[in-house]
Amino acid sequence: MGTRSSSAMPTRTRVQEMDLLRRLSDQVAGAVLASPRSESAQIHALAREMPLVLINRDIEGVPRVLINSGQGMARAVAHLAELGHRRIIYVGGPENSWSNGQRRDAVTRAAAEHGVSMGELPAGIASFAKGVELVPELLTRGATACIAFDDVLAQGICFGLAENGLRNPEDYSVVGCDDILGYPMLTTVSGPSAVAGQKAVDLLISSLNAPPEDDVRIVLETEFVSRQTVSAPPPS
Repeated sequence: MGTRSSSAMPTRTRVQEMDLLRRLSDQVAGAVLASPRSESAQIHALAREMPLVLINRDIEGVPRVLINSGQGMARAVAHLAELGHRRIIYVGGPENSWSNGQRRDAVTRAAAEHGVSMGELPAGIASFAKGVELVPELLTRGATACIAFDDVLAQGICFGLAENGLRNPEDYSVVGCDDILGYPMLTTVSGPSAVAGQKAVDLLISSLNAPPEDDVRIVLETEFVSRQTVSAPPPS
């Protein structure tokens, strides 16, 4: 007998996420949750009701596939330092996102290692419009480059820089994360999202046949990709 799948994209509050999952729980045999925002206790409770696999959320006892942005983010900071940038800003994503915390921590550690001053500007919502909106505040922070939580936010920042009369990358460098298609072609951190999805589905199908005996935690690495949105800082 084959396996049928369906997908749902909840609005991203914890209450709405859990409400959707509970409404779906009697319609599906199991679920893959991508970057869930619900409390760990809630996810554990749901995992006792049906098989779950998580993508980009590290909860012990629940099978999970994690994309480790740390290596790629560290290389992005090193590249900026090599070009001469001395102060950078991390433009953060959703506050309760595991990926956001991991990316922020990686940038913080790498900045300290390379003697680069780092600030943080939380975006909260990772959207193109939010990236545009944040640019005036970003430009008050005294940095010459930023690393955004994801590429959508980074694209908005690039657009906002142009709206404020600045050239990218000549006047201000921007790094994204996730490696999506867009213009300009972003310097970014690329992760194996498709591989993560396939591994998560494979884990779920396996757990439908036989629950895993051990704590399953698969970690996939990322890489830094240099393109068009980073250059040396402008002369001071």
